[in-house]
Amino acid sequence: SDDCTAEELWETLADTFSQISEARIMYLKKEFQNLSKGSTSIMDYLGRIKAVADQLAASGNNISDKEKVQQTLNGLGHDYHAFITALEVLPVLPSFNELQGKLLQHEMNMKRVIERTDQGNSQNVLAMNVKFGKSHGNSNNGGRGILPTPHNQGMSPLDTSRKIPICFQCNKKGHMKAQCWFNPQNKNKGVRHDYKQGGQSSKSTAEDMQQLLMAAFSKMTIKQNEQGEWFLDSGAATHVTGNA
Repeated sequence: SDDCTAEELWETLADTFSQISEARIMYLKKEFQNLSKGSTSIMDYLGRIKAVADQLAASGNNISDKEKVQQTLNGLGHDYHAFITALEVLPVLPSFNELQGKLLQHEMNMKRVIERTDQGNSQNVLAMNVKFGKSHGNSNNGGRGILPTPHNQGMSPLDTSRKIPICFQCNKKGHMKAQCWFNPQNKNKGVRHDYKQGGQSSKSTAEDMQQLLMAAFSKMTIKQNEQGEWFLDSGAATHVTGNA
């Protein structure tokens, strides 16, 4: 009011400023206790520790060097567990300035380890790719489908030994009993898969089917396309396009 003296105005301003200062100090103390490194660098983390401590000191609430060291260690993550353990066994904790140097050196060491690990992994992958490429030849023939390359086979045809079908009816090679002209069951009825002879129907049919597959594979070769992918080639694509 207009009746207030200069002394009363001054006291009012002092009380208001005091309340603001106390609230500010409480806020800074809480902020200091909750400081943590998180995903920031050590340099940024140490800078925040020092900045808040300096603000508290400016308001008349000094933070001791030991308190700064302890809060710095408390705010470090799990990556620094071994570092913290090594410091805690010392008779005397380092000063805040000494701790800054140790933490910066530790961060540099961790970066070197990560870089070496990444470099080693890259070299291992490169070595595996080179070894894989050498073991699969350098042929560039086109084709269909993809098949891992057997070692030391190159362009050689598949092994055809003991894979040519033999007819159980006439004992001749190149066909099976189910397709044999001399098989009475095939006359006027076409090819049948459910015939029976001597109680060996299921066994004979399975053997015939296996021999048919062997005959098909015996005419295939392993080739490699322009992308370095290996495949089984039956020759069908060449017959259609007329390529040599």
